[in-house]
Amino acid sequence: MQPAIRVALLATVVDFGGIERVLLTMLRNMDRAIELTPILFTRTDTREKSFFDFLRDLHVPYDMIYVNTSRVKYINPLRNIVEAIACFRKQRFDLIHTHGYRADLIGLIVSKYFTLPVVATCHGYISNDRHLNFYNGLDVFLLRYFDRVIAVSDRMKKDLVGKRVDEGKIHVITNAVWDAAVTDTNGIRSNIRSRLGIGDREFVFGFVGRLSEEKGLDYLVEAVKRLPPGGEGCRLILLGEGPQRGLLEKEVQRCGLGDKVLFVGFQADTAPWYQAMDAFVLPSLTEGTPMALLEAMANGLPVIASSVGGVPAILSSGENGILVPPADPTGLVEAMQAVAGSRELRTKLSDGAIRSVRENHDVKSWIRKVSEVYRMMLQENRRSR
Repeated sequence: MQPAIRVALLATVVDFGGIERVLLTMLRNMDRAIELTPILFTRTDTREKSFFDFLRDLHVPYDMIYVNTSRVKYINPLRNIVEAIACFRKQRFDLIHTHGYRADLIGLIVSKYFTLPVVATCHGYISNDRHLNFYNGLDVFLLRYFDRVIAVSDRMKKDLVGKRVDEGKIHVITNAVWDAAVTDTNGIRSNIRSRLGIGDREFVFGFVGRLSEEKGLDYLVEAVKRLPPGGEGCRLILLGEGPQRGLLEKEVQRCGLGDKVLFVGFQADTAPWYQAMDAFVLPSLTEGTPMALLEAMANGLPVIASSVGGVPAILSSGENGILVPPADPTGLVEAMQAVAGSRELRTKLSDGAIRSVRENHDVKSWIRKVSEVYRMMLQENRRSR
């Protein structure tokens, strides 16, 4: 029996978002012939209930490296490199898999230090200020020197090739979720709605994700404002935290929408909350392959999403969801009214969503593809020695 392939999983985990969900899916479902050990970069002020609680529940050993221990900002990456090398000296690894620009930078340096093959998953880029644009450019430059790169959408692969990342080493592996469509036998829907003061017959749209500029939530709030009084979509629940929460709450109060737009904060377990929704809206300005969208679809929710990034590869508008232009509150209003106003449309979109997740975003298939990349890299590494 061959020994297990030992993979160091490097990632930055600050907010509980898409990367964290991808990591948990890997850790819960990876082939037994592959051992994953997370080496995680995080802040000293992470929330009490966080990604690390899930790791402890799964009994997954991990190493944690803090990214903000020095007051001098640019000393922290140097310190993190030294700490990461120390982690690698404590145990043997066969390859490195990185997620995010800090992990990419440190993982690439460590791979050269220990002569290990390295693969990065490119989840997408946020580019709403000059600092992020600098880090994005640095990350794309680093990806040129990786052995393999996993892109979460064809659009992302095209963008990377356009930025001179070798097409031959890019593998498109879209994100995946478990088939989660279930019947609410425990009254989860009623319990959550009752806690929020929402009636069983009220139509509720939902959003799950980081409350930040790139998610386009100001356009969604504007859409709710424009919905006809007493008409469809009178409630919206927002799950998540982020830098834009304060601004969004002020806008909601200014527009008199305090009874329509509900902020429920960070929820470690989002699964029950999908049961409380009637439809899901993702008004993002940029995306890769959004996990929250796939989770909503797996739960059988009709979904409305901006036509950005890898989303058009997931949704066929009118079949398994509705696509709208980004930054377009009018388009959101029209789609929300259409979904709320037609049970027939909701049933069609729900059935199509569940079917497409089962056919195109199956976890077992996703794990097999990632495992194949690992084995390919190890074979190439042995031949090169």
